[in-house]
Amino acid sequence: MTGATGLYRLVGCRILGREGTVISSDNRVIEALTYTDSPDELRSHPIFRRRRFPRAQCLSGTYATLAYPSAFAWFHWVVECLPRLQLLQPFLHALDGVFIPANVEPQLIESLVAMGVRPDQLVPLDAQSHFQPDALLVPRYCAGLNIPLWVPAFLQERIGLNDRSAAPFRKLYISRADASKRQVLNEEQLIPILREAGFEIIRLREHGFLEQANLFHQAAWVIAPHGAGLVNVLYSRPGVQVIELTPSESIGPHLFHSVTTCAGGTYWWLPGRPEGPSSSPVVHQHFVVDPRRFAEALDHTGARD
Repeated sequence: MTGATGLYRLVGCRILGREGTVISSDNRVIEALTYTDSPDELRSHPIFRRRRFPRAQCLSGTYATLAYPSAFAWFHWVVECLPRLQLLQPFLHALDGVFIPANVEPQLIESLVAMGVRPDQLVPLDAQSHFQPDALLVPRYCAGLNIPLWVPAFLQERIGLNDRSAAPFRKLYISRADASKRQVLNEEQLIPILREAGFEIIRLREHGFLEQANLFHQAAWVIAPHGAGLVNVLYSRPGVQVIELTPSESIGPHLFHSVTTCAGGTYWWLPGRPEGPSSSPVVHQHFVVDPRRFAEALDHTGARD
């Protein structure tokens, strides 16, 4: 269960590093606003291993932060950063700047602009960033692996996905043939089955943020290997049907089951067989999906109806 959230206005504080660690006016790290993979790891946070900080650069005006240790990764950006804009909405137009991680993928910037953040407001944070604004708005963590039910509607409304005149109709298969991890190695054996069932073969890298959101908003079915692209199910409408393919039964379905059920959809899971060096974590390995089991799964779920 995700804990309570809130919006904090801090005066005289500083923000440090790419992860946006917030330091109070009396030189303390604010635990409630400092994020790690686990609360137990706070004492081992990288900030406590730094020997010196760059000189703080003073900024006049009011700023906000969306920085987060894993914000550069698309899944974490969508579920752990974008929902925090809900808390900033009343003040967004008046902010002098919004801190985000530096050197992120273009679609992260595109998502912010689509949600109402002006490009001239963006202030990138890298390892040597150290800023002291007059005031800093910090929206506390409000989503995560147990995604609140309000998140899909908020994201869709902010980017204009509010046309309900046509029912979802598209069947999407998300290929990872151009990815470095979790390719379905025998995808050519699955594609004829998919095409016969009316599925489109999509590579998300060929589409920008809004294009991806619209694809998923129109989708009645989504089949995809385990990967960040499945977080786009949050842009789907209630009733969406999702089949996730994973490299192994050892990769539990909790992650995208949470995403799918939050969006009001139905989730299925089909594991494959990993094909890669034993030294590589199974979650990163390419894999093979048995075509017979795949076809049976489509029949069982109704994806071929």
